[in-house]
Amino acid sequence: MDSLSIARPAITKKEILFNKRDIKMKSIIFLIMAVLSSLTLSSCGGGEGIKPSNSSLINTDWRLVSINGVVADLKKKVTLRFDEKKASGFSGCNRYFSKYNINKSSIRFHSIGSTRMLCGNQNAMKIESQLLKNLTGSTTFYVNNKKQLLIESSSGSLLFKRNN
Repeated sequence: MDSLSIARPAITKKEILFNKRDIKMKSIIFLIMAVLSSLTLSSCGGGEGIKPSNSSLINTDWRLVSINGVVADLKKKVTLRFDEKKASGFSGCNRYFSKYNINKSSIRFHSIGSTRMLCGNQNAMKIESQLLKNLTGSTTFYVNNKKQLLIESSSGSLLFKRNN
């Protein structure tokens, strides 16, 4: 019985150079994307935007636009209000409340509590769960000149639009 062998085509020097050029091009594209991303984030938090601070959030009302880049589409608006020492709002099914601390562009929500109303809307419960999870793990925030508030955490991001 004859043995079957599969011949591999030889890789030419031209193909090796082409692959190296591809890798260099991908590296350059990645570097450009990283620079553009950092410029986008810095434009959210600085420049013409409002400087993040405790005073920039006191007595402000916000409505949720998206969670982790997905539009939060509910009949009742999900909200966030900052008072001098506490934050509160409506999370889709329940009211929530929390203490918060700000240090430069860092924000921490502490002792988050909420009412425990029965909610039959599965989408509202999902949004509420993700909102509270993202607030609990929040680390940074940015306010830009378009009256948008971005709160980031290890769990994802929350984008709010200012009400007033």
